[in-house]
Amino acid sequence: MSITLTIRSDERDGRKSRSFSAHVLALASWPSFWEGGGGDDPLRPVFLLVAASDAEARSVLENLRTARKATLLGGPFSGGSTGLELPRSTGYRYELQRTAEGTLLTAYIPALFDFQPGLVDPERVRFIVLPAEEDVAALKLTASEESAALRHVEELDNVQDGDARLVRTAVLWASYLDERSELPIPPGADFRLQLHLAALRAGLASRGLSLRKSDAMGPYHHETLGYREYIAPGLALASGIVSSASHEDLRTLLATELHRYEGAKAERARALAVVSAPPATRGTRKKTRAVREVPHVSA
Repeated sequence: MSITLTIRSDERDGRKSRSFSAHVLALASWPSFWEGGGGDDPLRPVFLLVAASDAEARSVLENLRTARKATLLGGPFSGGSTGLELPRSTGYRYELQRTAEGTLLTAYIPALFDFQPGLVDPERVRFIVLPAEEDVAALKLTASEESAALRHVEELDNVQDGDARLVRTAVLWASYLDERSELPIPPGADFRLQLHLAALRAGLASRGLSLRKSDAMGPYHHETLGYREYIAPGLALASGIVSSASHEDLRTLLATELHRYEGAKAERARALAVVSAPPATRGTRKKTRAVREVPHVSA
């Protein structure tokens, strides 16, 4: 499935309008981010990555930057074209990158995607983690840390389908949260995995839903958050995770999970102490054996 973006320039200075096109590589939509909610047409993306020819890339950029409406066709939009626009007041950041195959154009909202957003929102914590696969792989976690984190959530919440990738995603997500939270997030991979899964269960975070609304939903997908995405096959971009919660909800979640975490640690320490303790009857058996070996002396 592929999506084509087409945008048409204005007629000016006696010149006819021209249309320019690009191939959509990734697109993320979060309607609830917009005041009053966003509609499906025109679609207002929070993230857009397209590939265009070197000759057309600059024109595509300039027309998107001036909030000119584009159209999307193909993939989840195969039933008909859908409008797309990037409002000028939103403060998108635009980046161009030349490659051997053409030019990549990225447009995104820094407050949602930047690791360090600057000022902390006094009302809500909102962000999206949409990392490159190489960034997930580059996280400095050892195999023993990953294994310990997976054992922890398996013992605590019977999570049995986790893997090293889940641990790394959770650690990255918690790092983004730490930059926006009023309270610090403990650094251990085991706690960060526990916190991430708890946020997903509580609906304070959600994995990205497909833009094709007929696709099945997984256990950590939440329609209420409404974040949807398209990532072209073969693109080295991990699926996104959206988070939206009040500071009060996060304080409650953090306090609850810290209490559960410390309780689990204490329980493991008690179990280890029992296993490590010497048998209570070992000395008694030695004394009994010694008594039996004393010969009987009659008076």
